[in-house]
Amino acid sequence: MSRALVSKKSMGYHGSRAVALGTIFLLFQILVRQSWDLRLSVYDLLG
Repeated sequence: MSRALVSKKSMGYHGSRAVALGTIFLLFQILVRQSWDLRLSVYDLLG
C-alpha cells in the first residue's frame, strides 16, 4: 500500500516536471518563431 502511494507521488512529481519542461519548450518555440517572423519582416523592410 505505502509502496503504491510512493510510486504515485513520484509519478506525479515527474509528470509535473515533464509538464513544466514541455511548457518551457513550447514558449521557447513560440519565441523563436516570433523572432524569425520579426527578422523576416525587417528583411522585407530593408529589401
